[in-house]
Amino acid sequence: MLGSIAALNPSYSIELCEQVLEIGDCPLVAHIASMLYQARKFDIERVIKVVQAAIDSSISLFHQSFAEKYWAWENDIPPDTFRELIQKLLLHSDLEVRKSATASLAMLIQSQPQLAISLALNIEINENMELAEKLFNALNMNSFDLLKEEELKILLYKLEGVHSLSDYHISKFLVYAAKKIPYFILQLILKRIEVSVEKNDIGYDPLPSTYYENCLYHLSTAEEHEDMLRQIRDLWFNHRLQMKFIFSEEYKDSISNNVLLSIKLESLYKELYKELSFTFVEESNRDISPVSLKLLNEWINFKDVEKIRAASRLIREFHAGFIFGHLEFVSNLLEQAYQAGDECYVAVSSNLFGIAASGVKMGIPGQPFPEDVQMRDQASAIAKQFFKGSPVRKFFDSLVKYAESDIASQQIFYEERWE
Repeated sequence: MLGSIAALNPSYSIELCEQVLEIGDCPLVAHIASMLYQARKFDIERVIKVVQAAIDSSISLFHQSFAEKYWAWENDIPPDTFRELIQKLLLHSDLEVRKSATASLAMLIQSQPQLAISLALNIEINENMELAEKLFNALNMNSFDLLKEEELKILLYKLEGVHSLSDYHISKFLVYAAKKIPYFILQLILKRIEVSVEKNDIGYDPLPSTYYENCLYHLSTAEEHEDMLRQIRDLWFNHRLQMKFIFSEEYKDSISNNVLLSIKLESLYKELYKELSFTFVEESNRDISPVSLKLLNEWINFKDVEKIRAASRLIREFHAGFIFGHLEFVSNLLEQAYQAGDECYVAVSSNLFGIAASGVKMGIPGQPFPEDVQMRDQASAIAKQFFKGSPVRKFFDSLVKYAESDIASQQIFYEERWE
């Protein structure tokens, strides 16, 4: 009805809007933006003055309604004034107004992409996940190619504080950025790891989403991939050494907060190394990159006990198929560990065993788990390639025994429960 009044009698509508603004707290405030839009052709200069006055006021209800549709005014308000009004809404003290103004960039970017991008770069997200989702939803795939390298970096930095990178639109942006500025993707994640330690907040997840496409998998094609993996490997190792020192005899009775943070860092760096080690292939066929194995072999072939053990621990979270898919690497690791001494060999074998036995088992009651049968057959075939008593043969024989034991246990469990 108010829209009809504005169309039939625009002069009266503008005057009504001016009076409503003077009153301030009035139910009609929510309708001012649409009334002014309907009456804008009658006296655009007067309408713009009313809009500016309303934006400069403390009436959040008007700010909210105008933020939802400001893009419709782009041909009516002078460019500098238009930008200034939007900027005020994007920096508004009311979060709901900021969210609406940010979401409206999705419409503005279709007609004025450069303006929308420049405004987006000035949005302050801080830790607000909802605002981050609105922003990267507005910056859709069609506009990514318009972003310059420095603009990509600015947008990346905005994601340092948000609690999660799991949003679909954020994931899409990160994948795009990983292809353009891969080094800065890693720096973002490393910074988020630091922030997670500082915050010590269980709700803050520093690593990218694995629910949607993971941007880290695209770093395997980057020229800097080897340097990035080496940086993470060495960060993890240094924290590992710190943990050993902290847990030495001198400190065994005093586990401080720094100890817990160091444990968290060690775990995050290990997880990051695993994710960055994957080559970019289809999700069902992804595998560990040759570059990652090369860096691990640097440690293994250095013939240092500490680094041989570290290499086996760093890969502890790799997928179960890794053991059977990279026999040359695994056999070399076992042989070097054996030469380094019994203690080293036992530790390395234990870590490799943990990889092989990881994963979920599913099957039909009364029948062996297919995963156990596969492990038994694969391990048996590999064991036969090596001499009895050799370090590699001993390890794969232990996998055969483990699989056979699980197969037998599954059968016994079924018989005792159902027969």
